[in-house]
Amino acid sequence: MSDKLLHERLREHATKDIIGDFECGNKMIASLRDYEALALADEIERQYVPVPRFPDGEPVREGSETRYGTVSFTNVEVSDRGRGNWIMHMDDGNRVVGTFSQRVERPEPDSLEKAMERFQSILEDHDGLEPETEGELWDVHRRLTALMERGA
Repeated sequence: MSDKLLHERLREHATKDIIGDFECGNKMIASLRDYEALALADEIERQYVPVPRFPDGEPVREGSETRYGTVSFTNVEVSDRGRGNWIMHMDDGNRVVGTFSQRVERPEPDSLEKAMERFQSILEDHDGLEPETEGELWDVHRRLTALMERGA
């Protein structure tokens, strides 16, 4: 699937060739001449409200899961030429700002390896843990690492 939006693809094709669907069996010919396709692209652009999108082009909506968390709502700031910025407000109160040319990253897939990396980073950056608690956590980390290496 293309990164481009419908009106952008329509405008691109209008400058190259006639857009149409020709079926000989039904003797039905439907086509757009280049000036019609450009006019249609202009009309879509006038009606279009830009929103942040994932890399596959799907719009980010309320409740979407992103790399940054769950989206509560979005704001868009649009100039007269359809350019601008988006602001995603997350459920945890944080905000993420981007431009319409930027795509929003989806969350990373969960895996045991990623969980172990996170667990180890927490252990290394510990603050205020009791020595016996820290020792027990490192022991759990060693056991989990051994299980992962055995493929269990």
